[in-house]
Amino acid sequence: WRNVGYHEVHGINLGKLPAGEYTIEWIIRSQELKPAGVWGELKEDFTVRAPGIPEGNSTQTNKSDGAKPSLEPRNDSKQASKSSGFKERVRFNFSVHGPFKTEPIMDDVVTVNEPFDIRAKNGGTARGVLRRIAEGGLHFKGEVSRGRSAVFDAPVELGIVALGKAPPGVLFFGPGRLSSVPKGGGDDELFDVGFSLSHVEEHVRSGPKSKEDQLIVVPGPQPEKQRPSEWFSSRLKAENVLTADRETWVLFRSKQLNRTLLWIERIERDENTFTVTMNGPEAVAGDDHYEVHGVNLGKLPTGTYEVKWNIRSGKGGSPPKDSQPAEPVELKSSFKILET
Repeated sequence: WRNVGYHEVHGINLGKLPAGEYTIEWIIRSQELKPAGVWGELKEDFTVRAPGIPEGNSTQTNKSDGAKPSLEPRNDSKQASKSSGFKERVRFNFSVHGPFKTEPIMDDVVTVNEPFDIRAKNGGTARGVLRRIAEGGLHFKGEVSRGRSAVFDAPVELGIVALGKAPPGVLFFGPGRLSSVPKGGGDDELFDVGFSLSHVEEHVRSGPKSKEDQLIVVPGPQPEKQRPSEWFSSRLKAENVLTADRETWVLFRSKQLNRTLLWIERIERDENTFTVTMNGPEAVAGDDHYEVHGVNLGKLPTGTYEVKWNIRSGKGGSPPKDSQPAEPVELKSSFKILET
């Protein structure tokens, strides 16, 4: 695929660096390789000189503290961004599938690009990191255990998965799911991990029938005795007062659908605007069921915000007969966070 008649140029701004000597390593990976691996690595040494030091004079280069430059956002007022501190959070669960039953081990929330180490009261553990990779997808590297353990190092596909695409070491590869036989286990037991950007989710086959998608912003958390669909209905016509001391949730309820699958691909923030991108290649009107998804935006400072919920028809799957592919939809809602 490299001989397709074009080349690419990419640039990364490292910002203003303190005087000193540095090394940059540029690693090019490819999941197209069998097995996936690195097919290119470049390395370049360079020197940043203090202002006023002419090229070729390195006697005054500052190397005394040995400190490495930080790529984290600066905290001074000129560099502060309203979007700083926003973290993409993913619902994570771990279960054990046996010959006669499935045992849930844990259900928690992890942050993308941050290592996690979860220990459940039932003895189950999970540790690792879920990362956004260069292609925009997700990759999980970690280990789960309950008596025995299973190790994962594989991409995570949130939506429809092509048959036969399971990576090495993964027995089953489904939407947002990875399954593997634990070390020392038999074929009758599977360790299964799942990831979803929907912090709450429900597929409902009965209830209010609607021809329109609906979006509301509500205070959280979700009441313990309410299912997501009940929570949505209870807040649809209520006065939703949002304050800085409580979580802010975005709830989406789809129109009545026909044998469909909806999933959230990405949650992004640009200053005070949140964008949720949802995909559903079979998101066509019908009478089979509707879906409710919720996203926890966390505790927000006082101010005015907007959320955009985009639904697009992606690749994968075939719409039911006598139906039309879904048109892209964008729902918007503005809201204010008040003082406590």
